[in-house]
Parts: sequence; C-alpha cells; structure tokens
Amino acid sequence: LDPENQARFRALFSEVAVERQRQETTLLPGAAELLRGLKDRGVKTAIVSTKRGDTIEIVLDRLGLAETVDLVVGSADVTRHKPDPEGLLLALGRMGVKPEDALFCGDTVLDAGAAKNAGTHFAAVLGGTTRAEEFARFYPDHIAPDLWELTQWLGL
Repeated sequence: LDPENQARFRALFSEVAVERQRQETTLLPGAAELLRGLKDRGVKTAIVSTKRGDTIEIVLDRLGLAETVDLVVGSADVTRHKPDPEGLLLALGRMGVKPEDALFCGDTVLDAGAAKNAGTHFAAVLGGTTRAEEFARFYPDHIAPDLWELTQWLGL
C-alpha cells in the first residue's frame, strides 16, 4: 500500500516485463505469412499497439519481419489509448492514408472501438479473449476465426 514501494515495484516489473516481451514474444500462427503477403503486394502496414513501440520493433527484427511493417505506433507515441483513435489516426496520417481507405484488424473490442472512432474499416480476428458476438455492435467488415482465414479473405 506504500506509494514508494508501489513505484519501485512498477519500475522493476516494467523492466522485467519489457525484456521478457522482447525475448519471448511469439506470433500467432499465420501472422508472418500475412505480413509477408501484404508486403509482397505493396500494401502499407502499421502496427498500432498499447505495447511499447520499441519492444514491437525489437520483436519484429528478432523474428525477421522488420521489413514487413512500415510503421509502429506504440504506447509512448500517444496520450490516449484505444478505443480512442489517436494512435490509429497518427499511423494513417504518417502513411498518408485516409481512414475510409484503411482496414484495421484486431482481436479486442478496444480495437473495434478505435476503428469505429477513427472511421476505418475493421476486421476482427478471433483467438484472443473476445468472442465473435462481442464484435457485432461494431459492424465489422469481417470476423476471421484466425489469421489464416483473414489472409484468405484478403485474397493474399
């Protein structure tokens, strides 16, 4: 309950958690193939995440996928997190893409809310903790059971 101990714990936890994320993060099945397929077709790609951007870049580099993503927007790049559209709009602005021309894919209702608030299309990907019916109120363009099926739906 001591604020000083809480601050020390938070700093230590963050340091350990970030290093573990960098070394131990794996991708969902089909993620590498999806990213490579998008890159091969010249589709601009970005990752907008509540995780640290530098951590995501390290993971992509470690997995040999750094060249498949044009831009990473992480937690330090924004002041408001999903479902606020700040991160998504920042990525679109930096890539020169209009919201109505973008498809944002995610596995949570926070992702769906960010897409709705930004004015982009949205494809839900199941496999996380969010069930398909929870996405219904966001009227997604597509609900994919996994990344393999999303890849097929995109025609890659």
